[in-house]
Amino acid sequence: MTPLVVSTTNQAEYEHRIRRLIRSLCTKARANNREEFDAWTEAVSAIRREDHYLLVPIGAAESSTLFGRRLLKLPAIALAVAGAILAIGFWVITR
Repeated sequence: MTPLVVSTTNQAEYEHRIRRLIRSLCTKARANNREEFDAWTEAVSAIRREDHYLLVPIGAAESSTLFGRRLLKLPAIALAVAGAILAIGFWVITR
């Protein structure tokens, strides 16, 4: 991974790297170290009480992670509904 360098010419790339770093931290902490994840959550809650710029990339990282999870749930729900319809159809035909 390349070093995280603040460049005034590429603010978008810097913010993208920060969001990626936050997502990675949260994903790994949630999976491997619950205490670290809880400490992260508590720290974010503390800075939410004030107006910090860090909340912008944190919010973007959280929303993209939630969007990905919601997107994965959609096919699972569709399969469950299709399975239920097929099961009901099979039950009606075999009666």
